[in-house]
Amino acid sequence: MVREYCGHGIGRGFHEEPQVLHYDSPETNVVLKPGMTFTIEPMVNAGKKEIRSMKDGWTVKTKDRELVCAVRAYYCGDRQRLRNSDATQG
Repeated sequence: MVREYCGHGIGRGFHEEPQVLHYDSPETNVVLKPGMTFTIEPMVNAGKKEIRSMKDGWTVKTKDRELVCAVRAYYCGDRQRLRNSDATQG
């Protein structure tokens, strides 16, 4: 599981608190409340968790050149359900 990126709240700005980690951490203290809107966007690597960023400033690859699956889901607390968007692999 890549640790450099996390899910996030969405409000007036696109990237807001809370940060939603995709792994367990003692610093995590996010409490989910009705009405919250946030993303869950893990990058799951077939190999090691280390990544490298490309010169274009957007593309990310695994350092060991193994496959990675990026999954995006969105949660809106008032509907109490997850909506999955397009899951991609490559």
